[in-house]
Amino acid sequence: MHLSIEPVTSWGRTLLAAAITLLVIVTAETLAHKLSSREPTLAYVPSESLPFNGGGKNVGIYQVDVTNEGDAVADALTGSMRIPGATIDNQRVSGPGALPIDVKTEGDTVHLSAPSLNPAETIHVYILASSTTPLPAEPDVSVRATGVSAFRRALRTSPAARFSFVPALSTATASVALMLLLQFAFGRRGVVDDAASQKGWRKAADVFWLGHDLHWTRTAANSWGNRERILHGLRQSKHHASEIGLTDTKASQDLENLNLTVTRMTDGDLTTQSRPGMAAKVDGLLQAFGNLAKAQQPGFRPRFAIGGFRFCAAHGKAE
Repeated sequence: MHLSIEPVTSWGRTLLAAAITLLVIVTAETLAHKLSSREPTLAYVPSESLPFNGGGKNVGIYQVDVTNEGDAVADALTGSMRIPGATIDNQRVSGPGALPIDVKTEGDTVHLSAPSLNPAETIHVYILASSTTPLPAEPDVSVRATGVSAFRRALRTSPAARFSFVPALSTATASVALMLLLQFAFGRRGVVDDAASQKGWRKAADVFWLGHDLHWTRTAANSWGNRERILHGLRQSKHHASEIGLTDTKASQDLENLNLTVTRMTDGDLTTQSRPGMAAKVDGLLQAFGNLAKAQQPGFRPRFAIGGFRFCAAHGKAE
């Protein structure tokens, strides 16, 4: 009997070929699975509103974020946000810069449509509503695109999320600040000396968006915003302050100075050391404009009482 032994190098080549073949098969199957499973996945996140009474009616601030969490473009996107029985006082939509978004109000419902929404892109819907009856904590939302309907996500848990969360305390404080600004707009009493200024403060939507955009800018400056996003928030705030008639105030001058400072900066200047200082400056602007708003409401009470305790609306502390 003749016994032959294969060279070691032959076994090595065989094992290498087997490994390469296995890798090619696994890669091909994985790629085929990904290509076959590419589809849009729409999710919406409604933030819980804290309706309050202002000027004899209930007022609520609502926000809904619609995101494409899938791997393919969502075509022919449409959506509706309904607040039953409410009057839509103002609405605003923001999204990717080049995306045309159509939005309109019909009764107690805000409708939006967009030709498409790319993966990881988000459309933000902001609604200011009022009613003589109690308002819901969140709107009824329906969003769909070609071949897919959106599902409700309680939290942004997707690993592809682009922004980090704002601490709960910061969010609560900002919500109270926005409600105070709306209270100024809807619950003013008395007569102010400057009639032109009083007329400007009647622009409730500009008062609301001034507070909203300043808070948004503070959050962007403190964490996730780049230079352009921060400048966008400052410019929007300047616009609303001008519409109210506050251009000649010190608060507006400070806002302009901060805008010029950020204009001269680069993204590299936004570090973990510099961000808190910038956020503090925006916080100072919120306080300054808030003080101007207080002057429009003689007898304004920043504290409310529950069960014999007084609570500070700005800090949520019992006294």
